[in-house]
Amino acid sequence: MKQWWISLTARGRAATGVAGIAALLIVIGGGVGAAADTGAARATAEATATSRVTATTVSGDSSTSVPTASPGAVVTVQRVESTETIPFDTITVEDATLARGTSAVTRSGHAGTAVRTYDVTLADGVELRRVLISEVTTVAAVSQQTSIGTR
Repeated sequence: MKQWWISLTARGRAATGVAGIAALLIVIGGGVGAAADTGAARATAEATATSRVTATTVSGDSSTSVPTASPGAVVTVQRVESTETIPFDTITVEDATLARGTSAVTRSGHAGTAVRTYDVTLADGVELRRVLISEVTTVAAVSQQTSIGTR
């Protein structure tokens, strides 16, 4: 059994976190009968299974159910990268050189960008859940500074 597991990992397997539990999803090429006839099972690089996936996340006194796949649905897990905009903040400071009641933008703000990587679980092509794996800020947001006159 241990040797079988080692050889399977050499051929490839996919694990994904489902509500904190790692699940190993394997597809046996041609079904169980074909695998028995050939004496070998092939695992795909993309995690695919025909089993039911359920998960519930409990937080305090309440519980949140995660959508589940129907029996017999093909479940796939894909790694997706998306570039997203980071909005800039606005900072207001008092300025004794400006007349009271006037304001001026002393530094303009610029939005930043971040690349976020998600594991997306699909059942028959319909998204069930999206889990954030990593987030890398590629361009930092610059805060806009507005000066308010106090003179």
